[in-house]
Amino acid sequence: METKKSKTLNLFLIILSVLAALKMIFFAVGLDEEYQVVMSYRNCLGDKLFLEMWEPHQSSAFLCVLAMKPYLKLFGTTGVILYLRLYGTLLHLGVSVYLYKVFRRIVGKDYAWLLALIYFNTIPKQIMLPEFGIMQVWFYTLLSLFLIQYYHGGRKAKYLILAAAALALCVLSYPSCLILFPFVIICLARLSGKDKWRDMGIFTLVCALCAAGYLGMLFTYTSPKELLGTLSYIVKGDASHSFSFGSKIVSFLQKGVYEAAVWAGCLLTATIIAKWKRLDRGMRNCLTIMLSCAVQLFYWIVLNTGYEALHIHLITIAAAGLCTPVKSASSLPVQHTDTARHGASGESPALHAASDENMALHEPSESAPPH
Repeated sequence: METKKSKTLNLFLIILSVLAALKMIFFAVGLDEEYQVVMSYRNCLGDKLFLEMWEPHQSSAFLCVLAMKPYLKLFGTTGVILYLRLYGTLLHLGVSVYLYKVFRRIVGKDYAWLLALIYFNTIPKQIMLPEFGIMQVWFYTLLSLFLIQYYHGGRKAKYLILAAAALALCVLSYPSCLILFPFVIICLARLSGKDKWRDMGIFTLVCALCAAGYLGMLFTYTSPKELLGTLSYIVKGDASHSFSFGSKIVSFLQKGVYEAAVWAGCLLTATIIAKWKRLDRGMRNCLTIMLSCAVQLFYWIVLNTGYEALHIHLITIAAAGLCTPVKSASSLPVQHTDTARHGASGESPALHAASDENMALHEPSESAPPH
């Protein structure tokens, strides 16, 4: 049973999350938000994608367009920004709830709850309406969750189909996400065993059908030659493509080395404290995350670098998850609160919080309970 203290803490976290969401709805502002709204508004008025519109991220307009069209007919443009922010908040909440439902079966409801809260309160930009950055996060998350459901839920084909559709929407949100496709295929080949060719075939077929459907829609009003010409002009007109490949690599390496040095400093400090206090690896990882959060707040508040600077806390959380060994379900104690629902074996309880990402893509052991 939940203690009174844990219930109070959960209520406190919910209140903070609601306040944070309200702040994002009423006070958030960003250039990419204006860009997304204008781009979607143009499409609602009839401007055709990749013909009369040359914005690099125009393929990501579909979520805003779906919500804006009925609103504009009923109310016009008054309040449309707040409406889209609320719409984006509800979508973000929906993905967070689904993340909780999926991870509850793997790490237990307590840690799944905390993971869902962290996800809900973590956004790529200070923008809450559906723009290409947060849409990329949503559909990548759904891709991962559907694959987890596939491998932990009896290999139901619907989850594989949904994962492929999520990747297609992720590519529409941010076209460079196409690079994810070969990595997903590699994951399917490694995890599907004797069914790998079937699974890779289903996934590839669904992705191909989605691509064919989208291109078919475009070709109803533009020819392949016109489309290629428009894409060429879009790429040439984007300032980010004016840098040479070599300069981009150097920039990425410089940033990577700097962030690695900051992470190593947090890890070294946490390791020294852990040895002094005789703490285990899980607590060391938690200390590393706490120190990285302190560093990130220092950048934001003291150095006033802006929200999008560094994000060392996210790097540290990912590294902690990858470095934490996975425990099998048979080595974990039973959660007695769920015995009635899942039988005597119960659900797998929470591992260390930092091991969640590493746990997610592993198949359940033979001793794991059926889902």
